[in-house]
Amino acid sequence: MAKILILFFLILSSFSCGTDVHRKQISKKLIIKKSVNPIRKFLFIGDSLTAGYGVYEQDCFVSIITKQFRINNINIRVVNAGISGEMSIGTLSRIKWLIDEKVETVFLCIGGNDGLRGKSLVELQKNIESIIKIFKNKNIKVILAGMQIPPNYSKEYTMNFKILYSVIAKNFELKLLPFLLEGVAGVPAFNQVDGVHPNKKGHQKIANHILSFLRDEKIYLK
Repeated sequence: MAKILILFFLILSSFSCGTDVHRKQISKKLIIKKSVNPIRKFLFIGDSLTAGYGVYEQDCFVSIITKQFRINNINIRVVNAGISGEMSIGTLSRIKWLIDEKVETVFLCIGGNDGLRGKSLVELQKNIESIIKIFKNKNIKVILAGMQIPPNYSKEYTMNFKILYSVIAKNFELKLLPFLLEGVAGVPAFNQVDGVHPNKKGHQKIANHILSFLRDEKIYLK
């Protein structure tokens, strides 16, 4: 009986040892695979427009772009980091929670709420530039999306708000999408009843606009 027990433990010990070696080999392969082909991230940062306020998640322009990336077999994870009601100072305060080693490109579309609330354009520019500096210091590419506000503000404020994005893009040599809501803003058929947030058709149009821009600039898409 004693001999049988000894033989059993020897076999069990041998099996455990073999299992440990096998696990280490698998872990090693996973580490090598991860280092060779890491999952990159394309981060969309913005407010309710990016978050997809008022529409189903799958109908938001970021989700539509994600589907197109999959169709084109683009090995990159698209992440929607939009928050409804977000202003530039809010984005700046949460930057550290958004950055990791996998983030490769950021699509920054912020400032609309600052403008609608008549915030200082000097402060808005300062906040956006601070956000961009943080990303650039991490060697993360930034694409800037321009915004515009309704004409019921002063002519000077409206115009200065519009050109602010092109000034920032030029200062930092960034790719600029001149206006995120091109062909959507002010068009009832593409907006919800509030006249501000895009509906399902509006998000599709925004997605097409961004995808066309990415192809023209040869950013992931051909």
